[in-house]
Amino acid sequence: MAESETLTITNLGGPLTRRNNGDINSGLARYSTSWGYDPYSKPGNLTWMEQPTSILANDILVADMKQRTEGLRQFNYIYHLSNGGILRRIAVNSATNPNLDSPSIIGAFASDTYNSGGGMVFYGSERLFIGGDALIQTTTFTNSVMGASSTIGTLAAASNPRPFSKFLGKVYFGNGNNIGEIDSTNAIVSVARLSPALPAGLYVRDIDVSPDGNYLQITASGTNQTGIYGSDVGDTGTPIATDSFKFYWNGIDSGISAIQNYSGLVLSANAAFGEKNYSFGYNHNGTAIFSGAEKVVSLPNTINPNSSAVFPIGNMLGFVVPEYDTTSTRLQTSFFEYGKFDEEVPSGLFRLLRQRAVSRDDIAAVPAAISVSNTIRTPEQYGFTGNFSGVGKIYYSSVEIPSVAGAAFVSNLWKFHTAPTGTGSILAGVYETQTQLFSKKVRIPEVRLYTEPLIGGNDFVIDLIGSGGSVLSGGSQRFIVGTSSIATGTDMIHFNPATAPTYAVGVRITNSSVTGVANWTARKLEVDFDPAGK
Repeated sequence: MAESETLTITNLGGPLTRRNNGDINSGLARYSTSWGYDPYSKPGNLTWMEQPTSILANDILVADMKQRTEGLRQFNYIYHLSNGGILRRIAVNSATNPNLDSPSIIGAFASDTYNSGGGMVFYGSERLFIGGDALIQTTTFTNSVMGASSTIGTLAAASNPRPFSKFLGKVYFGNGNNIGEIDSTNAIVSVARLSPALPAGLYVRDIDVSPDGNYLQITASGTNQTGIYGSDVGDTGTPIATDSFKFYWNGIDSGISAIQNYSGLVLSANAAFGEKNYSFGYNHNGTAIFSGAEKVVSLPNTINPNSSAVFPIGNMLGFVVPEYDTTSTRLQTSFFEYGKFDEEVPSGLFRLLRQRAVSRDDIAAVPAAISVSNTIRTPEQYGFTGNFSGVGKIYYSSVEIPSVAGAAFVSNLWKFHTAPTGTGSILAGVYETQTQLFSKKVRIPEVRLYTEPLIGGNDFVIDLIGSGGSVLSGGSQRFIVGTSSIATGTDMIHFNPATAPTYAVGVRITNSSVTGVANWTARKLEVDFDPAGK
């Protein structure tokens, strides 16, 4: 009998691909199923991210978040704006704890709502401006104490997105088909700075400074942002194939300086950092990312991100969105990163998190997300656990909606580590290779997975994937470390599938038990095969 041939997979944990068929050792991960693996810490190996942690549960809407550094010791704080005008401050770290994540209410503005996407911006070190559906307000800070707030503008065109940006020493905010201007006196100079205004029927959805620093870049769409939190969630106007634009204004002329047209797209958000300038919009196939006018990524089953949920993270673009899960038929929270991490990690799209609704049925919106801190280690005498004085993490808010109309909505605020700390429970993530196609049918006599030494509690399933993209009958095996079958310290596991001959073979690895379970790493996967048909 001829010796079996072997498919060897040493390229694991790479970017997502919508091409389900390909080289099983390409390193590319199947888009529809793969999430929660760590693509950066051990390039080419398969390891896992950690579970998110709740900061505020069943709370009021977190509409926007901004970072501020305070004190001689440079402590990190995140300020966030909530429905009703409540301003909270989250202490990200302390002198002994990089994961303090402690929220507290520090004051309140006049009551307003943020159902179309509120905004906020710090101006200098002691001034904060906020905008909601109807009001523009401001307050001062003395050290970390919030002063009295004041309303500096009541907007006639209420319930529009309210993005903010600083440009040429002034603050600008979206106002329907125009922008408002706040000068150094902290007063609104105009709520309609552009003359002429943008064309009627457009809504300013985001404001950035262009990568070259010469222009205020205004992203506008023919549909309004509505229903982040309220009775109009699920607005039927969102899918309209209307036109969107990027307008460029030099801050001097009365009207805009240049236009970039996006026909048939609904643009919702933009991120300009370094030399990069990315936009998000709906096209015929759903959400997509554009670099300039070129579509670079398709994001099937995702909702366009809110402008406050898009952010740079190192060299990459981060965003958190609701995403439809075809298996559960529910919308969930997904955190993506796009770009090139470094020279050792292939560039592309990565899904670091999928999270189901906790107390309701669907994720209706992700109003805000922000990169909070970075990873740094310090000397032993400083007393930090694991010598981490800083850990990479983001904060994000979510709005959960029940399946029954009329039931209460719920908003939550979460923390998620962008690099494993070794202290959190790992995700119930999934990594699936591309499916290898053969010219003739084959039989799979054995599958082997080579790992770093496994520890008690590591628990995962290996599935063989066939031509229909589903698990082959007889092609699954669960491995629970610390039992009689898999001893602690094992670094190679194997099983003998009992599948029918197939012309298509892929491999899916899924974490099973995750609560309190430490991470584990796979280094190599081998799939033996024998000829089994014409």
